Amino acid sequence: MKSINIQRTKTFSYNRSIFLFLTLIIYFLLLNSCQVEIGFQKKKDYITNDSTALISTHPSRPFKYGFAYTIEESKKAYNESLIQFDIKKGDVVADIGAASGWKEGIISIFVDSVTFYIQDIDTNYSNTEQLEKVVKYYSNLRATPQTNKFKHVTGSEQLTNLPDNKFDKIILINTYHEISSPDSIIEDINKKLKRNGKIIIEDAFSNDYNKIRHSGCNIKSKKLSEVILELSNLGFILTNMAEPENSHYNKLTFQKNEYYNTKNDSKSFINKKSTVQKYITELDKLNDLSVANDSLSTLKIADFLKDNLDTITSVYKSLYCYIDKLSQAWLDENEMLAAVNVSKINVILYNKDEYYNFAVARYQNYKGIKLFKKKDHISAINIFKENVKLLPEYSFVYHSLGYAYMKTKQYDLALINYLKSLEINNPYDPDNFNARRMIKKINRHLLKSR
Repeated sequence: MKSINIQRTKTFSYNRSIFLFLTLIIYFLLLNSCQVEIGFQKKKDYITNDSTALISTHPSRPFKYGFAYTIEESKKAYNESLIQFDIKKGDVVADIGAASGWKEGIISIFVDSVTFYIQDIDTNYSNTEQLEKVVKYYSNLRATPQTNKFKHVTGSEQLTNLPDNKFDKIILINTYHEISSPDSIIEDINKKLKRNGKIIIEDAFSNDYNKIRHSGCNIKSKKLSEVILELSNLGFILTNMAEPENSHYNKLTFQKNEYYNTKNDSKSFINKKSTVQKYITELDKLNDLSVANDSLSTLKIADFLKDNLDTITSVYKSLYCYIDKLSQAWLDENEMLAAVNVSKINVILYNKDEYYNFAVARYQNYKGIKLFKKKDHISAINIFKENVKLLPEYSFVYHSLGYAYMKTKQYDLALINYLKSLEINNPYDPDNFNARRMIKKINRHLLKSR
């Protein structure tokens, strides 16, 4: 095992893609590892895109596997995880199935004096060379020199190969569904944890409204209740859950039952969960399109939740993430009005307008495209211009406006908007191929006209 402690180095910057930005929001909500598309037909199968499918091997990347985020992107991507993980100074933390360790690189921006063990069974993704590059990049983003330490460990399908009785937290981010022998791994993890250590499982889960299947491995996600039962049978009790049970992506915290029995509070979270179930039942109605499409119904739900928000969030600290995911799911189904109505709830509850604005912009963009196809170019362009004002930091708004200007032969204006899109960083496509291709076309038209 090799220790790494790297000081700050120079930053890397990358251009953003236009078309692929729409997937960026999904990663902000859950990308910690998996991107999940939700459906709302009862018991319907939906396919996730596993992290390996999203991780690019583009040679211009500072490291091969993982995402090179900016500080702001890192905050958005891992804000909820940082709350759930509750990593403190001096903690020893292991990530099972960590690939290159890029997620720990992000976390290391915001914590100090933590020892991270980066564990995986696949040495193509996980090795000391990749880890060094990850740490080098993310160390540069810290306001102060890097104080965290990183160790690489190669595990097996049944053994973690981590040292015994050493860890405050062991994290499995989008890994649990891939474990072929969960009993063996959890029993092994039990030996690695300190007496009051925690297991944190972050993964996609099937639920009452949809089934999840992972594209990379074709594994069907278990229901959250099944995972809780599995851990319970192995001596662990659920002590925290970030979001309500029907969220397709969640973060679960477990501790050793023996530890909690000594404190005589083994039922505390379960009891708290049951006290707010009536509110969650009302919230879950938003999975029904007829409810989500009805603005009066969604406002009624919002008012009901707002009157009891402190009580609900004392149990589910990331409640608004569930609501954002519901809105994103309706966007994925092209149910734009439902997406806007659901997202409005977070504006009412939390004064959070970022995702609402995104939903509105997508809704308007959808209408603008339909108007453009009907040859109502002026109305469409006006909508796209409003979207630029609404979401100036998002590349897709410049793409739509640039495309509209190009099709109406306003090449100078089209060029301005496509060039603007190149200024916006998107780690999914550092070359921003689509924008560059369109710029070449525009320049050819401009040369001909001159």
